Amino acid sequence: MNSRLRILYVDDSKHDRELVRESLAQEENAFELVEASSRTAFLRLLADGPYDLVLSDFNILGFEGLQVFDAVKARDKRTPVVIITGTGTEEIAAEAMRRGVSDYVIKTTHHIRHLPFTLRSAIHQARLKEEYQRSLDALRDSEQRLRLALWASRQGLFDLDITTQTAKLTLEPESPSSAAHQLTPMGYGELRRRIHPPDRARVWRAYREHVDNRTPELRVEFRVRASNGESRWMLAMGMAVHTSGLEPPSHILGIFSDITSQKARDEQLLLAASVFENSREIIVIVDAEQRIVSANQACCDLTGHRIEELWGKDIQLLRSARHDQAFFLLLNERLRAVGYWQGELWARRMNGEEFPTLEVISQVSNARGDITHYIHIATDVTKEKEADERMRRLAFFDALTGLPNRAVFADRVEQALYSSSRQRTDVVLMFIDLDRFKQVNDTLGHLVGDALLCEVARRMELAVREMDTICRLGGDEFLILLPKGGDRAAVRVAEKLRDLVCRPFTTAEGTTIQVSCSIGISLAPRDGVDYETLLANADTALYQAKAAGRNTYMFFGSEMNTEASERLTLEHDMQVALNLEQFGMLYQPLIDMKSERIVGMEALLRWRHPTLGELLPPEFMHTAEESSLAAQIDTWVIGEVCRQLEVWMTTGLAPVPVSINLTSRLFVEGALLPTLDAAMAAHHVPASLIAIELTETTLTHSVSAARNVLPALKERGIAIALDNFGTGNSSLHHLRRLPLDTLKIDISLVADMGAGPNEQALAASVIKLGQALGLKVLAEGVETEQQRAILAELSCDQMQGHVHSHPMQAEEIARLLLTTKP
Repeated sequence: MNSRLRILYVDDSKHDRELVRESLAQEENAFELVEASSRTAFLRLLADGPYDLVLSDFNILGFEGLQVFDAVKARDKRTPVVIITGTGTEEIAAEAMRRGVSDYVIKTTHHIRHLPFTLRSAIHQARLKEEYQRSLDALRDSEQRLRLALWASRQGLFDLDITTQTAKLTLEPESPSSAAHQLTPMGYGELRRRIHPPDRARVWRAYREHVDNRTPELRVEFRVRASNGESRWMLAMGMAVHTSGLEPPSHILGIFSDITSQKARDEQLLLAASVFENSREIIVIVDAEQRIVSANQACCDLTGHRIEELWGKDIQLLRSARHDQAFFLLLNERLRAVGYWQGELWARRMNGEEFPTLEVISQVSNARGDITHYIHIATDVTKEKEADERMRRLAFFDALTGLPNRAVFADRVEQALYSSSRQRTDVVLMFIDLDRFKQVNDTLGHLVGDALLCEVARRMELAVREMDTICRLGGDEFLILLPKGGDRAAVRVAEKLRDLVCRPFTTAEGTTIQVSCSIGISLAPRDGVDYETLLANADTALYQAKAAGRNTYMFFGSEMNTEASERLTLEHDMQVALNLEQFGMLYQPLIDMKSERIVGMEALLRWRHPTLGELLPPEFMHTAEESSLAAQIDTWVIGEVCRQLEVWMTTGLAPVPVSINLTSRLFVEGALLPTLDAAMAAHHVPASLIAIELTETTLTHSVSAARNVLPALKERGIAIALDNFGTGNSSLHHLRRLPLDTLKIDISLVADMGAGPNEQALAASVIKLGQALGLKVLAEGVETEQQRAILAELSCDQMQGHVHSHPMQAEEIARLLLTTKP
C-alpha cells in the first residue's frame, strides 16, 4: 500500500516549482508531487486524481488560484486546497478562507522551509473535518431512525424522576419529521390527574412495587382521559435505572402505547369465546378445504366425538349419507352465490345414529376476498320433527296402514284434475276391494285382519310410481290415483295389483291366507271431471267387477273398448311416422319485452299424419308416453334440432338458443344426458345454444332424477326452463332448490289476465316469484296487444305468441334472423 501523500502542484513559474520540489524532497518518500504549469495541464491532471491535496499559486497564466479551488471542489469537495501567493491582499486571503481554502500561504524567505508541515497540517485538518462530518451524519441518521421507529409504533417515551417527583413525557407525533418527541415536563400531581380515577391506585401500586425492587419491570395498563373527553387505554412499560451506583434508583425510563383497539378486540374475543363454548347449538369451524379446525362442547355432547378426534377431519364425518352429491352441489352453489346457506341437514353421531338439524353455513373471507373458513351452526330438531310427524300422520294418514287418508286423497285428485285440464292428460282413479275379507276377520280375528291390511298396503306400494297415491278408504277398501295415467297405465297397474294381492300371506301363528281383489276404474275427463263423480263411477265399475266373478278389473262405460282400440291404432301410426320421417319441427321466436329482440326460439313438434292431417303434440304424445315411443320421439327431436342448428351455423347465421320440449321419459330413465351429448357432438353444436324445457309436474314427481340430471345439465352450459308453470301442484316446495334459468308462465294464466284484477294479480305474483328467485320469466301464448301491454306493465322479461310471430319453418326463421337485430 502506498503511504505517500499525493500532491497536485499548479504554478507557471519554473523557479517556484523547483523550490517547492526541493522542499518536499527533503522528506524522502513522504510526498508524491505532480506538477502542472498551465490551465490545460492542471485540468488534465486533475482528472487523473484523486489527490491528498492541491497546492496552487494564486497568480497563474490564464486564471487565478480561487478558480483552481472551484475546479477542485467541483470534482471532489473533500480534497483540501492550499494557495501560495506573493502579492495577495488581506481581502483576497479573507475571501479564500471564507470559500473554504484550507490555508493561504504568503511567500517569504521561510515559507518554503515550512511548506511540508503546512501541507501535512492542511491534510490532517481536512481528514479530521471529514471524520467529524461522518460522525455527525451517522448521529443524524440514528436520530431519524429513532424518530421513525417511534412514529411508526405510535409509542411515547417517559422519564420518571423518583427523587424530584417529576415526569417527562413525549406526545404522539403527527408525522416522522415533527418535533413532538420532545420530552414535556410535568409534576407527579398533573400526571396523576391525567389517569382515570378508578385506575390511579393500581398505577401507583405498580410504581411503588417496582421502585422497591419487588418487580423486575414496571408494567401496568390504565385509562387516561384524552383532550376530546374520550377514555383511552394505555400500556406503560419501563425499568428503574441507577446513577453513580446509588441506591435507591433515581429514574424509571420506559415507553407507553395506546392499546384501546386491542382491549376492544380482546373483549370481543372473550365474548365470542364464551358464546362459542356455552352455546347449546352445534358450532363447527372448518377451513377452505372443509377440514375441522374447531368445535364447541355442544358438538361433542350431541355427536359423541371428543374435540381432539375432530381436529383436521373432513366435515363429512358429521354428515348423514342420506344427502346425495347433487344436494351438496346445490348447497355449495348457494354458498358461492350469496355467502351463506340455511336449511335442514341430517347429521351423524359417532355411533352411526342420524338426527335432523336446522343448519346455517356462512363463509369467511380475508381482506383479499379469499375464502378462509366456513362456520356451521346447527340446532338438533329431532323432537320438533317427531312432533310434526305425529301431528301430520294423525291429520293426514291412516293410523293402521300409514297410507294417506280420504281427505288427502280427495285433495290430490282435485289437484290432478286441475293439472290435467290444462295439460290435456288423463287421470285414473281405481277403487279396490279385497274379496271375502270379512271371512278373515270373522274366522281369524281382527288382529290378523289388520296385519293382512298392512301387508296389502305394502304390496300395493310396489305396484305404483312415486307420483301415484294410495289411500285406505276404510275397512278393506282402497283407492289409487294415477295423475298421469290412461287406459294402458290403468291396465298395467291393475294386473300388478291382482298378482301381488293374490300371493299367500302367512300370519304370526303360521296360518297361510290367500285373498284376491276386485278393481273398478274410472278416467277423467271421459268419466267425470270432479272427484265425487269419478269415485262414484269407479265404485260402479268395482261392482261390475265383483259381479263378473271377482279377482278382476273393469273400466267404467262400455265405450272404453272402442277408445282403447283407437289408442292402439294411434300407437302403431306413430311407429310408422318415425320410420317414414313424418315428424317435423316448427320454430317460434322468444322475444325480450324491453328491447323487442329475438333472444331464443322454441322448437315445436308437428306430426304430418297421412289421413288425419297435421297433429299437435297434445293429440298424440299422451299415447306415446304410455309406451316406449315417447323416448324415441324425444331422441328424434333432440337430433333434429341439433341438425338444424348446424345448418344455420354453416350458412353463416348466428343462431339464438333453441328450447326443446321433452316428455319425462328420457329424463326419468337417465338417457337424457347421453342423448344430448351424442347429438351435440355429432352436429358440432355448443351447449350454449340448447335449452331444455321440462314441466313442473315432471320435476316435482321425479325429484331424484331432478337432483341428479339438472346439475349435470348446468355443468355442460345447457339452460333449463320450467314449462307450464302454474299448472302443477307441488313445485313451489322444490322450485328454490332447482338450478333453473327460466320460468315459463302457462298459456292459461296469460289468457285469463284480461278477465279481471284477480287474474292479473295471479300473473303478477308468478312474475315476481320467478324474478325473486333470480330467474327469467317468459309468458307463453301472448295473442293480443292487451296481453302484451299488461305483461310489460308487470315487468315480465320475455314473451312468445302470435302477437309477435307464429311458429315458422326453419327457412322462414333463417330469413327472419338475417333481417332482425340479434
